[in-house]
Amino acid sequence: MKTAVEWLEIEIQKSIIPAQKDYFKWAFEQAKEFEKERIKYAYLNGRYDADKIVMSDKFYAEQYYNETFKQQNNEKQKRK
Repeated sequence: MKTAVEWLEIEIQKSIIPAQKDYFKWAFEQAKEFEKERIKYAYLNGRYDADKIVMSDKFYAEQYYNETFKQQNNEKQKRK
């Protein structure tokens, strides 16, 4: 599954000029980190009340993100 930021990155890469490539690579890495944190936050708050979140829950939020988004992306990178 692709995140919205990953989809946008692919679309923009189709039309950027080489001089902009480094900037967009940096900008999209930042955006992906922000999006990752929002996904993990939503996962935690969808499962628990905010005052009941413990460290093990944060581990499961990270695991959820990696299983849902990161794994497919890694498989795509291997194919390139």
